[in-house]
Amino acid sequence: MSDTRELKFRAWDSILKEYGPNGAFIGFYIFGEVTCFELVYQRIGETMEKREHLQGVVLSGLNDFIIEQYTGFEDQYGHPIYEGDIVECSDAPGYGEDFYGVVEWNATAGAWYVVNDAHNIYDSIYDFTGYMCVGGDIHQYAWLLDEEGE
Repeated sequence: MSDTRELKFRAWDSILKEYGPNGAFIGFYIFGEVTCFELVYQRIGETMEKREHLQGVVLSGLNDFIIEQYTGFEDQYGHPIYEGDIVECSDAPGYGEDFYGVVEWNATAGAWYVVNDAHNIYDSIYDFTGYMCVGGDIHQYAWLLDEEGE
């Protein structure tokens, strides 16, 4: 990792049940608790259309998006890991059997954690570096956790 942290975000559209398509949000800015988009495209049927009336709209006015932050970590295949991702942890030293966990921010520790309630795991993402593979996200692949009894 470098000395500077790359800040990237993605937005889950809770109405359309998908992440904003590539290029959907141009100029995605977060200022404290205020998020706005410089330029917004909206899905109309199968096409994306520019929605100039939404330029500069504050996210709280939209309410349909869940913002998820990039953790700065990548899985063992080089895929970026975001908040809300479900990662499969395989062969991690000291953890016994393989399991799936959700990536969450732990504000108290000031660090990203992998959480699996069924296995009583709430540990730093550092513990799983090199042993994680992104299996999906909490919105579309929650069933991965259900298979483990969560």
